[in-house]
Amino acid sequence: MTDDIRSRSAKLLETSIAASLPSGGASDVSQLASSLEEAIFQANGSSTGNEYRDAVRQRSLILKKDNPELAEALAEGRISVEEVAQATSQQLQSSQQSLSDSKLQQDNIQQSMGVSSNFDDSLVQGEQAVTEEQKGNDPSQLGVADAMLGGEGEFASRKQPKVGKAMEGVEFETP
Repeated sequence: MTDDIRSRSAKLLETSIAASLPSGGASDVSQLASSLEEAIFQANGSSTGNEYRDAVRQRSLILKKDNPELAEALAEGRISVEEVAQATSQQLQSSQQSLSDSKLQQDNIQQSMGVSSNFDDSLVQGEQAVTEEQKGNDPSQLGVADAMLGGEGEFASRKQPKVGKAMEGVEFETP
């Protein structure tokens, strides 16, 4: 069972490396893939468990799609199989993929901050009512609901919250 998993893993890595190399690339892709599989096996505690399988899949995808230059560097000996086996997926990404991921992460952060900072001031109105009470105004003159909710009924004063583009055009029910 273990040998079958390892031989299939080596074959997957071989296919990924061969797909990334120009024709006439490394003369012995099979030997290179076997060495890489052995290094991944050793790096994962000599076990073919889920961590090993995930590592093989990650390396295969990175070598084939995300960073084909890594396969060339591996075939030419500029990077060792041990370095590839022990590196994290972020370390193995191409510089272009790293920049793309970084930009995507920054865009997501800005969008999430934009959603939370674009809420209407209906919530602030409630805080202002508390502020009026703290200033010494008698809440009985304003009415309990007005003092707690900023002068208007709770639902009358609420406006539709600002949301991301995915929810644009969706109306929220307010009783």
